[in-house]
Amino acid sequence: MQGWIKLYRELLEKPIWLLSTPGQRSVLITILILANHAGKKWEWNGEPFEVQPGQFITSLPSLATKSGKGTTIQMVRGALQRFTKLQFITDQTTGSGRLITIVNWGKYQGEEFSTTDQATGGQQSNNRPTTPNKNVKNVKKKTLSSSTVPVAEIIEYLNQKTGKHFTTKAAATKTKINARWKEGYGLDEFKKVIDVKSAEWNGTDAAKWLRPETLFGTKFEAYLNEQPTAKPTSSPTREDLTERTERIRSFVLNRHIDGMDNASIKQMLAEGGADVSLDTIQKIISKGDANGS
Repeated sequence: MQGWIKLYRELLEKPIWLLSTPGQRSVLITILILANHAGKKWEWNGEPFEVQPGQFITSLPSLATKSGKGTTIQMVRGALQRFTKLQFITDQTTGSGRLITIVNWGKYQGEEFSTTDQATGGQQSNNRPTTPNKNVKNVKKKTLSSSTVPVAEIIEYLNQKTGKHFTTKAAATKTKINARWKEGYGLDEFKKVIDVKSAEWNGTDAAKWLRPETLFGTKFEAYLNEQPTAKPTSSPTREDLTERTERIRSFVLNRHIDGMDNASIKQMLAEGGADVSLDTIQKIISKGDANGS
């Protein structure tokens, strides 16, 4: 295998590097090196297949071997799961191997980021050596916008679920969201935390904690792993019971049910919207009390 890849210094600031283990970083670099620069004919899942730029077909043992001494299959599997979660790759697997696709390969490895200040032979037009850092600076300006944390979208979703009016101006809000984003959490995780806690706290005294500082703070992971809590149904008020009692009493006492079979009585009650047992009907007739069991 020959050729080279572009490796940007900005990678050092990304969660995929900062929060990865040394073994995961080895797998990351190996994936970048193995990816095809051009289309290539292959066999995938028993059929002819053309591997596109940024793709390659491999297996867990092969990737572990190529990633260097000490890299185990389990380490490779964990790395692929992490990189998939961070939307760096997609990982399709069948009995015949794994198809790895680097999601933004064309964006970062294409020619669009080549410096326009560099002339043939690696010199500028005034014959001074080119400055590598200038090229890196140009690249950074173009890639930062693609990695912007969706603070506005997260806050808008929070406002929709809670009926509140938070803005993106608060420095504390941006700090909390950025911190979780750097840890590798994505938009779906933020939305899930909002869903879980709004379902639990809306309409209760705890609704005051439905705010960015609380939801996106140090308990974020704990909230993320909670299951949505169903709110207990409220007991009927005394007014509801009284109204229901009068409706059932009026319905039953104004109908002649003596001699009717049980099926006819149930049908008549259903048509009238009275959801009570036959025992209750007999008590209404004998005592006029619809609250009997």
